[in-house]
Amino acid sequence: MNDLRRTFDEVVSIIETARSNAFRKVNEELILMYMNVGRFYSSIGFCAALLRSN
Repeated sequence: MNDLRRTFDEVVSIIETARSNAFRKVNEELILMYMNVGRFYSSIGFCAALLRSN
């Protein structure tokens, strides 16, 4: 029974590690997306145009 438990615990550990890595990668991609959107808005002067229209 102990071997079965160790095997199960190892599989759970593999799944948890993969899940954690996936969350980290998604967060990284979100940060890059926000940076790119900000860079795009800066390049077209979006903020200045928005301020002038109000």
